[in-house]
Amino acid sequence: MLKNWLTYRYYNVKPTKVELSTCSNGPNSIYISYQKKGYYFIPPTMLQQKHKQGSSKKEPSNGQVSLGVLIQNIQELAKPLSITSKEILLAYNHNYNAQARTFEDTTIGGLEGILTSLQLIHEAKNIRPGNEKQLNRWLSALIPGDVTSFREWLLHDHTEAIHQLIQQLKKQQSA
Repeated sequence: MLKNWLTYRYYNVKPTKVELSTCSNGPNSIYISYQKKGYYFIPPTMLQQKHKQGSSKKEPSNGQVSLGVLIQNIQELAKPLSITSKEILLAYNHNYNAQARTFEDTTIGGLEGILTSLQLIHEAKNIRPGNEKQLNRWLSALIPGDVTSFREWLLHDHTEAIHQLIQQLKKQQSA
């Protein structure tokens, strides 16, 4: 998750990879702060997507992942965390001030945000395998209030704290 400090916009760039540079990459470059340093990047919508040959997942011609593929990816990541579809929709509604009752009522951009949060949960679990309660306690130490389950990690309010936690876990692991 990258944040533009001038407009206070967050950019979810996963699963698309973007190149961060300390110099402007051209007229479409956006300045952001990442890990307390300033960088430029070109949003994924401005980059030409490489067409994957032999891919079993169908993507629309505009380079965006289809809603069906996105939902499938979310469900695959949510299942081992015991996060239900209903809980995903509740987090989506909270994050985007929406009233979605089904995944078809959501937006691709919003679901990409949920997917990013699920990927962060798995990243934290992979760095420091252990029980959910311990990871929740560590995250709770970084935010006001108590986090009691992984489904609360899906809220955008916690994204920056999750990045901090992952960095701390990586430092502990390398020490």
